[in-house]
Amino acid sequence: MDTEDSEILKFARQQNRVIVTQDLDFSELVALRGYARPSLITLRLFVSDPETITRTLRGGGYASD
Repeated sequence: MDTEDSEILKFARQQNRVIVTQDLDFSELVALRGYARPSLITLRLFVSDPETITRTLRGGGYASD
């Protein structure tokens, strides 16, 4: 799926959702447009495969092997 950041941002604002991302562009878009929402959680993980991210978000942590 190749959804533009602006479309994801628009959907999140309309649905009152939180965006969880590793993409720093979302922070820039929210700041430049002066939006108060959506809330953003920007992940900066050394290991960024989907399984590790899911485990980390669920509170299981991750191994740095």
